[in-house]
Amino acid sequence: QGDTYHAGRILATDTSTPRRVLAIVANSPQVARFAFHLLVRRLRPNGRHHRPVERIWINNLTDMEPQASNRVTLSSELDALGRPRAVVDYAPSDLDKRTLALLHRTIAEVLPPELGLLESPLVGSLDNWQITRDASHHMGGTRMGHDPVTSVVDHQGRVHGLDNLFVAGSSVFPSGGYANPTLTIVALAIRLSEHLMHLMDQARSATGLGTGVGIDGDEHGGQGPGVDHGQALGSPG
Repeated sequence: QGDTYHAGRILATDTSTPRRVLAIVANSPQVARFAFHLLVRRLRPNGRHHRPVERIWINNLTDMEPQASNRVTLSSELDALGRPRAVVDYAPSDLDKRTLALLHRTIAEVLPPELGLLESPLVGSLDNWQITRDASHHMGGTRMGHDPVTSVVDHQGRVHGLDNLFVAGSSVFPSGGYANPTLTIVALAIRLSEHLMHLMDQARSATGLGTGVGIDGDEHGGQGPGVDHGQALGSPG
């Protein structure tokens, strides 16, 4: 459906004939599907689909339990620039699995028989766990908190133990929900930029110069980086 929509926009919005031809060639599979759906819709009475629905797929978007074992660490293997590669340890917890299995059992119980039956490997036993993908939103790798032992940045996004290193993004989330994190990321970035501007204004007022940033002391007392306790969270899908 997404490819078909994309192909439709190519044909509808690109008015340049050469660019349109190149776009059609480059996206020929999507354009072919778009043409097929358009033709079938026009041949059917009122453009309606008269074939009965035989199967409906259910996608699961759930939040995950924060776990210290889900983390990002540095490998002894180096990349092309001579820097250590990142190692991501990530797996759903037993609570994540039990929660999703309970959801499937509940759907199976309340689903009216005339609508069909739920086919799910999670209804019977968790031994047959088949979800191997996440939803592509990595969160919690530099989680926010007051304690350097269990977090990486403080409430202002400053890395514990460092005066001039700040982080903004979904990596500072202490936990991850099921919805896309974009708006929260934007809000955190705006909040941090305002905080940094305030620090710069304070530094200028204190020194009378236009350079340098004076950092307020951490009221919670950073005692050193705690990067080993960040979670690399996602959402099974």
